[in-house]
Amino acid sequence: MKYIIFFLSLTTLYSADLYLQNVKPIIKEILNQHVEFKEITPLIMKRAFRLYIYRFDPQQTYLTTEEIKPFLTRSEEEWNQVTQRFLKEDYSDFRLLQETIFNATLRAQDWRKSIKKCLIETPMNQLISYSKEKQKSIKEVFDKNESDCVLWFVDYCNEQKLEDPTREEKEKALHFYEKIKLRKEEVYLSTSDKDFSCQILKSVIASLDAHSAFYTQDEAHDIRAALKRQFCGIGVVIAENANGYYISEISPYGPAAASGLIKVSDQILAIDGKNLETLSLRAVMKLLQGEEGSILSLKVQTKQDEIKNVHLVRKKIVMEEGRIKSEAIPFGKGVIGYFQIDSFYDNREGVTVEKDLREAISELSKETPLVGIILDMRNNLGGFLDQAIKVCGVFIEKGVVVIAKYAGGEIQYSRDYDPYNLFFGPIVVLTSKTSASAAEIVAQTLQDYGAAVVVGDERTYGKGSMQMQTITDESAKYFYKVTVGKYYTISGRSTQIEGVKPHIHVATQYAPYHIGEKFLQFPLQADSLNYQENPKGKLRQFFTIYQQKKNSIWTKMVPVLAKNSEKRLLQNSDYQDFITLIKQCPQRYSPLLRHKDLAKKEAIAIIQDMALIQK
Repeated sequence: MKYIIFFLSLTTLYSADLYLQNVKPIIKEILNQHVEFKEITPLIMKRAFRLYIYRFDPQQTYLTTEEIKPFLTRSEEEWNQVTQRFLKEDYSDFRLLQETIFNATLRAQDWRKSIKKCLIETPMNQLISYSKEKQKSIKEVFDKNESDCVLWFVDYCNEQKLEDPTREEKEKALHFYEKIKLRKEEVYLSTSDKDFSCQILKSVIASLDAHSAFYTQDEAHDIRAALKRQFCGIGVVIAENANGYYISEISPYGPAAASGLIKVSDQILAIDGKNLETLSLRAVMKLLQGEEGSILSLKVQTKQDEIKNVHLVRKKIVMEEGRIKSEAIPFGKGVIGYFQIDSFYDNREGVTVEKDLREAISELSKETPLVGIILDMRNNLGGFLDQAIKVCGVFIEKGVVVIAKYAGGEIQYSRDYDPYNLFFGPIVVLTSKTSASAAEIVAQTLQDYGAAVVVGDERTYGKGSMQMQTITDESAKYFYKVTVGKYYTISGRSTQIEGVKPHIHVATQYAPYHIGEKFLQFPLQADSLNYQENPKGKLRQFFTIYQQKKNSIWTKMVPVLAKNSEKRLLQNSDYQDFITLIKQCPQRYSPLLRHKDLAKKEAIAIIQDMALIQK
């Protein structure tokens, strides 16, 4: 039995044996749930081959244009034949592509031997950059390999502050470069049916739409940890350089920090007696994991070259990073509560974004009146749907939050059952082009009910689809997510492609960039919910009875608030410099917004206006 939960977010070991005979049943299981495709079509095949190639060689450092061409420029009849073979479980077309990739990988490895030898003999001041134009021939692909290696080497030496590296330092750095390359190439050099089957599944499932995907056990584990905001270990983050693995960060809440025996930059020589020299980063991370209460032994080398053995007891650590951050901003006789919400998390053991938000609001309002609230969701890519609904419930009394429409036309309502508001005053929801999915549900719902004024970029990300996933079920046989429908807010509109439009436009640091659903491969089309075609139309009256009426207080203020905001921004030289920069160099990032956070300052000013006008 799969554990099904709606997952709204903006991802070589397997949980079960994966063979070629498993490919068709897995695809069938996913297609049965997909919102649009119910069978494999030539269109999916075209997309799948393109993705297979792109995932392996996005920069064309391996394959020539002539090698790629036969797999992408087939006639319609040929694509029909490829599709029919695939449906008959004949994967020879993918096998031929895999063989081409296999040979190109061996060729690139051979090239790197001569490139590295040349680099070792060449002084740093003679290294040059190379063109990154699209490759057409063997020589151009070789040049791209050489360029890639040289640029990486120069960047690495600059990062490690090696102005004139010795031969030994060069060899060590280039050995590290080769390790990085080999790890990526390993799966494509594998002759295992498991790896080949996984590559087919990844390419075909990702071809359905922008958010359907197939995952390995390791990938699923990482996503679970991010959603649950907790893991079991000693509380360290590891990184890798030419010297091996080292401690890059230490969690203040873990056993490592409590012991005081490990410092950032300490080199890890062994874990539980196992030498790490030949292990991948993934393998080293697995050694750090273990059951709560188990003992972990580390052999580390400090900056002073002291070698010591450290023994720590693993414990369950709740990750504070990514949880709500709150700030009290003085205003008048009270404070404005600023809450940064970067995801809608729930570890199913009591750590939830809704609980954290309620506690943070209560804490801020204990001693000083809470004049207004800013919900900063500029960096929020989504999370659990039920948490988005509950966060809406903090600010509305009752009513439908999300309407889900599935492939077969079935419509399902999700509503807030809590009849109490925690806060009735001015609320600003701060959004950006990266505010996605569950964040868009909250922003659009509070906008629909008139509970908040939305401020930010001209639109949010535009992800209005929902996925069924098996990722959070550790016992699942295979891990995937599949788009099963679209969601709509109470206004009947979907945020798909178009996103949430703000009441007041204030450009954020993401304004210059092409970010959003419409820039992804294979996005679903936007639409609106037609209530007349609602098969559950008779239930609409029931929901209307228990529906909160729209609050018009803040929406009536919008014209005045927008005028005041425009005047302030016109007088803000930093903001105007940023707008000028966007117009002149659209893809250039301005540090002004990162350091001064002009959007946050303007959100505070808008809240102050709302409070004063309300008074």
